[in-house]
Amino acid sequence: MKRIVLYLLLAFQILGLVALYAWQSQTPGPRYLLQTRPVDPRDLLRGDYVILGYEISTPPKEWRDAN
Repeated sequence: MKRIVLYLLLAFQILGLVALYAWQSQTPGPRYLLQTRPVDPRDLLRGDYVILGYEISTPPKEWRDAN
């Protein structure tokens, strides 16, 4: 009897996770396309790595000149 209850609880949890995944995959969020800008990925102390610089990460020129 205990083994049946354990299997039922396990099946309920797995079905809950599958249902949550299926629900999230059916309601996609908005897609944002960000333009990247080139950044030098070489650092003499840490080696090669990638830095993604986005145009959206810097404020507009009007905001910078206001201060």
